[in-house]
Amino acid sequence: MPTHFNYPPVEIQKELRCIAQTLLSSGKGILAADESVSKMGKRFKEFNVENTEDLRRQWRQLLFTTDRKMSDYIAGVILFQETLYQKDENGRLLIEHLKERCIIPGIKVDTGLVNLFTSENEVATQGLDDLESRLAQYKLDGCEFAKWRCTFKITANTPSYRALVTNADMLARYASICQSQRLCPIIEPEVLPEGDHDLERCQKVTETVLSFVYRALNDHHVFLEGTILKPNMVTPGLTSQSNANASQIAKATVTTMRRVVPPAVPGIFFSSGGQTEEEATVNLNAINLETGQKPWRLTFAFGRALQMSAMRAWGGKSSQIQQAQNEFLRRAKANADASTGQYAADRDYQAGPAPSPGAPTTPTADASPGIIASPIAEVSPITAPSSASSATPDSVASSNPNTSPGKIIPPLIAASPNTVTTEDHSGSESMIGLIGSSQISDEDYQLDMDIEQSFNDFPNSL
Repeated sequence: MPTHFNYPPVEIQKELRCIAQTLLSSGKGILAADESVSKMGKRFKEFNVENTEDLRRQWRQLLFTTDRKMSDYIAGVILFQETLYQKDENGRLLIEHLKERCIIPGIKVDTGLVNLFTSENEVATQGLDDLESRLAQYKLDGCEFAKWRCTFKITANTPSYRALVTNADMLARYASICQSQRLCPIIEPEVLPEGDHDLERCQKVTETVLSFVYRALNDHHVFLEGTILKPNMVTPGLTSQSNANASQIAKATVTTMRRVVPPAVPGIFFSSGGQTEEEATVNLNAINLETGQKPWRLTFAFGRALQMSAMRAWGGKSSQIQQAQNEFLRRAKANADASTGQYAADRDYQAGPAPSPGAPTTPTADASPGIIASPIAEVSPITAPSSASSATPDSVASSNPNTSPGKIIPPLIAASPNTVTTEDHSGSESMIGLIGSSQISDEDYQLDMDIEQSFNDFPNSL
């Protein structure tokens, strides 16, 4: 095994860790609003809403312009390319509404699934050919992270070795290219819920899938501290004859993660695949209440499980926007509580005032050394001067992608005694975040101290 390779430059490591840690702010998760045109059409159809570009824009605009309290629960949003360049009625890019709420924009970058020829209906994800140039443009246009999804189906003979190797390698290549362009990669190897498999079979398959993925990431020398995992929860198949309660699902899920996810990975955002809104929230809460060592933050990156109640309330009617936003905020708050093990099904999750800055918080079930469990300091929305390009990735600028205008400045995270707070201002960009843990190495600690010293004269106004 060759051992001569280079880690990413220190400045890139710094930025990637900062993005990941900011996304993993305690009590927050990610809104997955990256549905393709066809998938959005299926969801609209449930509520008799026509699938047009303008109605898709109206729906995303409804979500992104929800009361600013949404930033208490949502740290980032995964966008579909169409949404990245859409504007509201006043000609303002939708992404700007996220930035002013200190919510980090990300982008789905895979281009869909293709069949693996001669396989048993297995698929691979495509989109690597022009990925580097697209990522360079997305960075210029304000995105700080990206997402790539591979899927695996459970049958008597699948997933096959071929599907495991092919998709794991693609995820690793995607992650490496992402990091080269200073975007934090979200890695999504999803074991699909369709099937009649039981909980144990799903656990074994998920363990196998993740072991292949992390072997490939190692082979490609991906910087794990600057990545985020977005796996499925371990659940029985949708048509399984055996059921599992939230406690059983939590135990199987956490056990799987312990066995195969390295502690260097800062956090895990679970998808809600195949679950109802309430099921996803209850299961996430149980995962965070599961006892034992959990060296990562465990939170949510939900799409359907955050949006369906709100979409039902909206129904394509402009008169229902406020009601739909209230529903979205209600689900966001419920999942934010679940991400710290504090969800209660009988609690009134109507939109209410945000917690007071600096208010004491109840220790969470997963608060182990190195896990961020401190409240978020209240800060006014801060963004760099914005001139986000309306160009599409087909016309990639030749300028340096690392000097992008309009880059978001994530909120300063209130550090616990076990954390090191730093300010990162590489190049012409500004990034404020949290890096490190109680168990960082001497080398990392010195790096953090050097960063802090380098920027101690940065204007206090930030």
